[in-house]
Amino acid sequence: MRISKQTIGLIAGLTALAAPSFIPLGSLSLEGQIALGIFLMAGIFWILEPIPIYATSMVVILLQVFLLSDKGLTLDYLGNYKPQPYTAFYGTLASPIIILFLGGFPLAAAAVKSQKIILDLLESWYGASQD
Repeated sequence: MRISKQTIGLIAGLTALAAPSFIPLGSLSLEGQIALGIFLMAGIFWILEPIPIYATSMVVILLQVFLLSDKGLTLDYLGNYKPQPYTAFYGTLASPIIILFLGGFPLAAAAVKSQKIILDLLESWYGASQD
């Protein structure tokens, strides 16, 4: 049985997410360990691509909301940690540049898949090339 690169990446990324919480890292607080785990998971996911890169970026933001925000799941375990509001994490998704990318990437993917249609359309607008 052969294990795929995606499966290895998924297992390694999830292990990296959990590992800093179980390994003593000196003076690093629990919220720092959680942030380190998210960072390591994102790095492994970006390198090995068990899920698409854009999905990894969304997972990072969602994990920050679920694990580090004031509406997070780990608030009872973080002691004296004063969490940021969840809107601070979601605010990164509302950046105009991110919205531009989220609109541009699907358009580019559609253009690649329908190249013949686009070429025919451009030819009808501008005429056949004269090479």
